[in-house]
Amino acid sequence: MKFAARLSLATSMLIGVACVTQTWLVSGQALTQARTQLVASGQRLATAVAEQAGPAVEAGDASALRDLAERIATQSDVIYCRIFDRSGLVLAASGFGGGRALAVGTAGGPIEIGEDQWAFTAAVTGSRDDAPIASAEVSLSTAGLVLLRHRLLTTAIVLSLLVLVAAVAAAIVLARAITGPLAALAAAADHIGRGDLDATVAVSTRDEIGTLAASFNHMVASLAQSRSALVDKVRELEHVNRLKSEFVATVSHELRTPLNVILGYVEMLSEEREGALTPGQRALVATIERYSLLQLALITDVLDFSRLASGRISLHVERFDLRPLLDEIVGSLAARAAGMGVRLVADVADDVPPLETDRLKLQEVLRNLVDNALKFTPAGAVLVTAHRTSDGEQAVLEVRDTGVGIAPDDLPHLFEPFYQVGRSSTRTTGGVGLGLSIARQLITLLGGRVSVTSTPGTGTTFRVEVPLRPAAPLSSDATTIVVERGARTGS
Repeated sequence: MKFAARLSLATSMLIGVACVTQTWLVSGQALTQARTQLVASGQRLATAVAEQAGPAVEAGDASALRDLAERIATQSDVIYCRIFDRSGLVLAASGFGGGRALAVGTAGGPIEIGEDQWAFTAAVTGSRDDAPIASAEVSLSTAGLVLLRHRLLTTAIVLSLLVLVAAVAAAIVLARAITGPLAALAAAADHIGRGDLDATVAVSTRDEIGTLAASFNHMVASLAQSRSALVDKVRELEHVNRLKSEFVATVSHELRTPLNVILGYVEMLSEEREGALTPGQRALVATIERYSLLQLALITDVLDFSRLASGRISLHVERFDLRPLLDEIVGSLAARAAGMGVRLVADVADDVPPLETDRLKLQEVLRNLVDNALKFTPAGAVLVTAHRTSDGEQAVLEVRDTGVGIAPDDLPHLFEPFYQVGRSSTRTTGGVGLGLSIARQLITLLGGRVSVTSTPGTGTTFRVEVPLRPAAPLSSDATTIVVERGARTGS
C-alpha cells in the first residue's frame, strides 16, 4: 500500500472514529436527558395526585377522588391514574389498564409494567400525622422515549456515515496535498540520481513544502554548475595525463636507445673483440653492464606503467607450454641467484596443459616476481611452481621464497604504484616500486589475479591465477587482441 493510501486511511479512520464517538455520546446524553425528564414527570404527577387525594380520602369523598383521577388521566402520556386505600382496594380509577396495586403506602418508580409503560406510586398521608392512609398510582407511556431512541439511533447512523464520507474525502485531499509534492520531489531525485540534472520540482505553494521544493531546485542548479566545472576539470586532467604519458613514453623510448647501444658496446668489450682486457678492466665492464641493465629495467618499468595507465596496450594471445617459459626465466636469472648463494628452482605439474594467453605479458609478470623474490632473499631458495586448479579452468603459478618476508602493515599497499617496502633511507634494494603494480595490472588484463601471503622472517609467496584459455575479449582495457593459434613448445 502506498504512502498516500496509508495516510488517507489513517486520517479518515481517526476523523471518523472521533466524530462517530462524539455523535454517539451526544445521542446517549440526549436519550438520558429525555428518560430523566420522563421519570421526573411521572414522580411529580404521582406526588401531586397523593397530595390532592389526602383530604378526599379522609372525608370519604369518592366523587372528588374520581374527578381527580379523570383529570390526571387526561394529561399527555398518562395511561391511567388509580387511588388505593391501605388494604389495596381501589377508591378511584381512570384510564386504561392497571390491575392490583403495585405498592400501597409507599412512593417509588418508575416500575416497568409493559414494553412501553412505566408506573409511579406515591403515599397519601393524612392531615393529623405523616402515616400513609392510601396510595396514588400513575402510569405513563414510554412510546415517546422509544420513538426518540429510534430517531437518535437513525440520526447517529446517518450522521456517522456522512462524517465518514466527509472524513475519507478530506483525508484523500490532504494526502494528495502532502504526497503529491513529495512524489514529484522523489521523481526529480530519481532523475538526478540517473544523471539528469535538468530535472526540477514545480513550486506551486508558499508553505513548507514549497520552500522545500525551492531549496531542492537550488541544490540541483548548484549540482549542475559543479558537475559542469568538474567535467571541465576532468577533461583538463585527462589531457594533462595524456600529455604526461606521451612524454614519459617518448623519454623512456629515447633513453632505451642509447642504453641498448651502451649494452652492445659492453658486450663487444666483454667478448674482447678489440683486444684482451685486464682483470680490472673486466670488473669495470661488468659494473657498467650491471648498472646499464638496471637502468634499462627501470626505464622499461616506467614505459610499461605509462602504457598501462594510458590504455595503449595490445594482447597477443598464443598457445604455448608453461615449462619452457619457466625454464627460460630461471635460466636468465640463474647466474645472479648462484652469485647470491640462492637456489632457484622451477617445477611444473604434469596435469598443466598448454596455455592460451599473452606469453610475453605472463613472462614479464613471472620474471618480475622472481626478480623481486631474489631481491629479498639473501640466502635460501626461490621456488617457482605451477599446477592446475581443482575446476581445471585455471593455472596457478606460485613464486615462493625463504627471504625476510613482508610486514603485515605493508601487505595492503604492496601492489600500489611507487610503493616500496621499508624506508627509503634504509633500503638496500633498487627499483622505483612499479614492478608489482605492473604485474597486477598485466595479470588483470589476462583475466587472472595475483595475491600475496607473507610471514616476516620466514618468507613470501606470490600466487598468480591465470585462465588456461582466454575469454573474448580478454579484457576491456586492452585496445587490440591478436589471437595466434600456432602452438609454441619451446623458447
